[in-house]
Amino acid sequence: MAEVRAMKARRKAEPTTVIAAAAADKAVKMNSALYQRIDKEVEGRFMVNKLQTVVERGLAAETSAVFELDGTQKQQFFKHLSGGAIKEYQKPLVDLSLTEKELVALALERSGKTYAQLLKDALLSAAKESVTFAARNDHLSASGIGTIDERLQRAFTRLHSDVMEGRERPRGGHLKISRVASVAGVNLTSAKKWAQQNQPELL
Repeated sequence: MAEVRAMKARRKAEPTTVIAAAAADKAVKMNSALYQRIDKEVEGRFMVNKLQTVVERGLAAETSAVFELDGTQKQQFFKHLSGGAIKEYQKPLVDLSLTEKELVALALERSGKTYAQLLKDALLSAAKESVTFAARNDHLSASGIGTIDERLQRAFTRLHSDVMEGRERPRGGHLKISRVASVAGVNLTSAKKWAQQNQPELL
């Protein structure tokens, strides 16, 4: 008897793996409020299918929207405000030097928004801008004028050639994006975005 008891004690102490029956793999514990929310908001006849949909959406979102904010390199995110008629309340921002993480933290603090709200606002704003930009490019291409990128590239190529041959003498000896934008007939904001990707030395 003592030997049998010892064997049972050893079995209890060892880690075990439970292999559930085929029908039992659908049995999960879940917060009732979360269960009701999924049941209400996710399409599907059976709860197991709704849960699968939620998991698949979560995994897709995780892989498609992963990015990391830099917390080491300081940048002057508001330097562009120094050009033109700067407003009084903007002046303290011009020389503000922040990392990406510090900028986002400051935005959260000053706006009172959550990270999710800030991210959603930024995403919607960028989406609207992208659609508008694409529509404008379609119009310009159809009219034969050329897209904004094409016009900026043509203006830069021409001006750069003029500078090299002495026909263009920019102030300070360096060609500026404001001059390229003027020749291309493009607003300065769009021109700066183009320069960041193509000719950062113009900024």
